[in-house]
Amino acid sequence: MIKLQSKLKLVKTKLKEWSKQNFSDLQNQVLKAREDLERIQLAIQTHPLDTNLAVLENEALREYNLKAAAEESSAKQKPGCDWTVLGDGNAAFFHNKVKGNRARTSIHSIVTSQQATITDKEDIAAEFVSYYQNLLGSANNSPYPTG
Repeated sequence: MIKLQSKLKLVKTKLKEWSKQNFSDLQNQVLKAREDLERIQLAIQTHPLDTNLAVLENEALREYNLKAAAEESSAKQKPGCDWTVLGDGNAAFFHNKVKGNRARTSIHSIVTSQQATITDKEDIAAEFVSYYQNLLGSANNSPYPTG
């Protein structure tokens, strides 16, 4: 019986060390993983044909999802929370996911037909409007009757 107790104590200390290394400060780990992902995605926008960046993006995305899931799981295990009644009240986690989605789907820069790079949001919007007006024509030049 004494052997079992000593082995359990040894396992307990090792588990505590492992837990501290992997699960302490999860919120900052999630933020760092998201920043790394965003940095790689910005690099992809400047070098879209670089396959190494695509591989790095997949790894960073996997790491971010893993850290975010661990953060959510940790939040759900906190004592004093009745998750069956309250649902997912982890608003910070939810908003971090939304921010990540917005960053991933937003357009940070474009290259015009004159090979000029535009980074200002208003200029990007104006360039899109101009491009599609040239492509589709204006309402006044439409061959179809209106009304």
